[in-house]
Order: sequence, then structure tokens, then C-alpha cells
Amino acid sequence: MVEVYLFEEKPDIDEGPFLKEERGLINAIAENIGHIIERLRAEDARKKSEERLQRAIFASPFPIMIHAEDGEILQLSNVWSKITGYTVEELQTVGDWSIRAYGERHEFVKEYIDKLYSLDKEFDEGEWTVKIKNGQERIWHFSSAPLGNLPGGRRLLIEPNLNK
Repeated sequence: MVEVYLFEEKPDIDEGPFLKEERGLINAIAENIGHIIERLRAEDARKKSEERLQRAIFASPFPIMIHAEDGEILQLSNVWSKITGYTVEELQTVGDWSIRAYGERHEFVKEYIDKLYSLDKEFDEGEWTVKIKNGQERIWHFSSAPLGNLPGGRRLLIEPNLNK
């Protein structure tokens, strides 16, 4: 609601105490405020939706990693951490993961992963042997799918994995 007060009485011209131009200004202000409120509500809904998605990924019963093409890991499911033994703090980048999981092969694997950002659809990567934190080797079936771009232009990938 927009309230307008007058400090002196005006003659009844156009619409009550307001001149036609004043009424147009008041209407424009009210309309702009309405648009701002709509935008704020939409932004709030978007934030809540993003939070639900983040919770869904974190709580997923599958190991999931979302990362950007500069290597930054944006999200890691809780199951990924439980299976591998690596915490989110230990896996800040795809490079961190590659070194820990693939050892001497990490550069080859990192180059392979870098090529995946050009995907335009889901891609089945097949089985890879990874080393978890306690030194055991596991076979994981990897697949990747593009998630579009972040506002800065970085491309995103999601990698759900099936532990064997």
C-alpha cells in the first residue's frame, strides 16, 4: 500500500486532490513497488528451491559430485564422503580428488575430466578403479551429465557414481 499525504488542500481537479500528473506519478511508484515485491518473492522462492536441491544432493543415497570446469567442487553428497573417507574440506577441487583417488594417473584422469565439460548430454564413462582414504581400491561406475553454466559462465557437471 502506498499512502500519500498533502500538507495543504488542493482543488478537486482531475482525480480528487491530485493533479493528473501527480496521480500518474503515484500510480507509477505503486506499480514499481509491486514489481519489486514480486521480484523479492521470486528470489525467495528460488533460494528455497536451491536449498532443497542442495539438501537432496547432500542426502542422496548415491555418491554424487557437482563441479565446475575450473575444478571447484561445488557439492559433494554425504555418501561420497562416507564411502571414500574424504571430507568436503579435503576435496575442494577435482584435482584434489584426482590425486587422492588415482595417484600417479591423476594427470591423465584430470585431463579426461576436463574434456567432459564439453558434453551436451549424459555420458557413461564406465568403470574406474579409485583408491579411498584407507588405501583400499574400489571400482566405481561413473557417468556425467552437463548442468549448464553458472552466472560467470563456468560450465557444470554432475557425476553420480555406483560403488561396486
